[in-house]
Amino acid sequence: FTVDPDAPSAVAQVSSSADRDETPAGSPSGQLVTFRSNRDTGNNQGWIYVAPALQVLAGATDPDSAVQLTSAAGDDKDPAFVTDGTVIYSHLGDGETAYQLYTVPVAAPHTPQPVFPAPTGCNDTEPAVSAADTDLVAFTRTCAAAASHVWVFDRSLPVSPTNPIDVTAANGAEAA
Repeated sequence: FTVDPDAPSAVAQVSSSADRDETPAGSPSGQLVTFRSNRDTGNNQGWIYVAPALQVLAGATDPDSAVQLTSAAGDDKDPAFVTDGTVIYSHLGDGETAYQLYTVPVAAPHTPQPVFPAPTGCNDTEPAVSAADTDLVAFTRTCAAAASHVWVFDRSLPVSPTNPIDVTAANGAEAA
């Protein structure tokens, strides 16, 4: 569902799948919403979708007009908008043992691209984008023998020993 903040009584259903539609995130403009759904997968694995939130709220679009952005074997979760044209999410490939971050354009063709490889034995999940600077992405990295930590990646800079950086490590500079 989506709600117009200027008219809180104006609530509209964005998706109408009989399956699980979950973890929604709005685009910076508020025009779109991305979410994870297990529709069409036949199991608990999910793919990433996008829907036109404001058009649905205005009654101009069918509540089930969501567009599927991902379809690779495996599981996709934790979608968030980097910009109105790109979604970042966590992907676990079929037969793989760890999630890593990917981006996918909202416009066709929807070709997912890895952001950077997760270190062996680590999962990169729950990306969150800075509202003030869409190049800054915070995410959770959980490694097999360690606690989860919050990392930050600057998409405008190349991957390096200090990008991404662990912002919650005891020394404040634990790199991947």
